[in-house]
Amino acid sequence: MSAPLDRAAWLHPSADPAAEIFVPPSAEAQALVRHLGWLVAPSDVRGTLASRAVGVVVVAPFTQFTFFSFDLQAFLYEIFHTHAVTRVGHFVFMLGVNLFLMAGLARLPGAAALNGWAALDPATAYAALLITWYGLLARQTGLWGLGVAMVPVVVALRLGAWGFAAATSGAHGPLASPWLWMIVSALAVALSHAAEPLLPPRVNETPQWMPVAHYLFGPPGRRLPKRRTAVRLLRAGAQVLWGTLDEWWASPRLLPYNFLMLMFRAGYRPDVFRRLRDHVDRAEASGNPALDFVGVGGGTPLGRPL
Repeated sequence: MSAPLDRAAWLHPSADPAAEIFVPPSAEAQALVRHLGWLVAPSDVRGTLASRAVGVVVVAPFTQFTFFSFDLQAFLYEIFHTHAVTRVGHFVFMLGVNLFLMAGLARLPGAAALNGWAALDPATAYAALLITWYGLLARQTGLWGLGVAMVPVVVALRLGAWGFAAATSGAHGPLASPWLWMIVSALAVALSHAAEPLLPPRVNETPQWMPVAHYLFGPPGRRLPKRRTAVRLLRAGAQVLWGTLDEWWASPRLLPYNFLMLMFRAGYRPDVFRRLRDHVDRAEASGNPALDFVGVGGGTPLGRPL
């Protein structure tokens, strides 16, 4: 079990007294605090209107705006995806987002869509970018098996995109549009979160995790006024839109984590998986896993400057 870190080194003095960081924030996270702290880690924990809006829309900016922060990405993947429906939804439909994005790129003006691998069209360039990205992630973490495993996955996506382009060549109407299916896939990923029992901080207007029914209708014995419930239902509806945008943006970044968690459970790198699960179990036992760092604290932001 890793030792807790010095609070003063990482958290704002007015942070939740129960907040605890298990792993030092990544270099990317520290750069975000230095350069965009006013937006993602405001000095006033309550934040400005802009920082609160970012918190509601993207929920966890330190995952959405970083690309190689493995500890936090893996930690929040486990925290946010506890139900089988959520996990399956992310696995299947994040593949869909990337496949249809490639198919859409292959149809851009000037793209050699039907030449497939014979030309470096935008879809093939995107596939090469993903393979490079995942290879660099594997190098950084030492998870070389993941880097190797993702190569055939991305190649299969590129071939699937070519197949979609070939099957719909000359077709008209919305059902032949890869962009429509990309959006539908991102929406399906977002909707899969409905199976999760808890609503995260910021989304529920508090720094704590909360049961969905408690947020919408109030806790048992203290039901909310109908008008307040109606407002919260509207906010939840808006969250579907923000969630679709978030999952579209997250799909390239989280695609390898969908496979990595399966690999972990199949016995790959048990040392790394044990460390991850130790952090997740400790955070979940607290009832308030952190969003901006690996640890406990719910919506508690990182301090600045670091």
